[in-house]
Amino acid sequence: MNAKENLIRTLTVDHPQWVPDMLKDFRYLIGQAEIGEMEENDYDWFGVHWTSSADGPGMPAPTPGREVLTDITDWKNTVKFPDLDAVDWDFIAEKWGVLKDRDTVANYYLIPQGIFERTHALMGFEQALIALYEEPEAYEELVEAITCYKIKLYQKLIDHMGADAIAHSDDFGTQISTFISPAIFRRLFKPRLKRIADAIHEKGCIAIMHSCGKVDTLVDDFVECGFDGWEPCMVCNDLDSLVEKHGQHFSFSGGLNSQALNVPSTAEEDIREELQRRIGQLGRFGGYVPAYVLLEPRFYDVCSEELKKYKIR
Repeated sequence: MNAKENLIRTLTVDHPQWVPDMLKDFRYLIGQAEIGEMEENDYDWFGVHWTSSADGPGMPAPTPGREVLTDITDWKNTVKFPDLDAVDWDFIAEKWGVLKDRDTVANYYLIPQGIFERTHALMGFEQALIALYEEPEAYEELVEAITCYKIKLYQKLIDHMGADAIAHSDDFGTQISTFISPAIFRRLFKPRLKRIADAIHEKGCIAIMHSCGKVDTLVDDFVECGFDGWEPCMVCNDLDSLVEKHGQHFSFSGGLNSQALNVPSTAEEDIREELQRRIGQLGRFGGYVPAYVLLEPRFYDVCSEELKKYKIR
């Protein structure tokens, strides 16, 4: 069994032979500006300006005061969707080297700015939530348009960029709860997420739901949408219950307590113990890919070294 087959078996909980190493076993590709390249402080292809944090690591955020959409009822005249047919996908694939070793190396794409995230990237977070409540019809129309665009984007990734797994990103949670009620999620977003998962599967690709924060109240819905797994399964969630309920047919990626580990006092042994703990917890049924966000580059080698202990089941 090669690394590609092992990853696919892990993500689909189908008797993998080892715990995959995200740094060495597959290409983990994050689509900056959704796909393509973007500087630290730059525009994406929707015209949204992004600014990187000046005082720490992390993803760029939409620049305050430079919102693209200020009136949700005028979104059809204001929001300009990228022309996906005009993109030279073959050039990007060649530049990124994603079509090399296709028989043995899997391409795992994390694509940000999902159907909820894109609305608040365009409007600002506060105004997007206000629009959801005050102009629900216009807001839903925009979400529907974004859904159609995302489905076409993912089809392009599969057809031209060799995607074996696509993680659709929509962060629905803070560290203590969801941004919106489960009822609103199920009415507005769940049916469209199901269409996205179905479209990815129709192309023979694995569909993963990426949703940060405390979203354990929505994981049943992710499963019902048809997603094969969930990332990054942050530790603020009731992970034990979720693995017990879904772990035999639904995979988990992430799970490391990055907030606790990213402090000056962290030692190599702390990293090893956390990996061991999460593999025991989230890898009970074989469907677990550790994913780590560590500020000390030397700790990535520690993770790879520790994972070698879990090569053969």
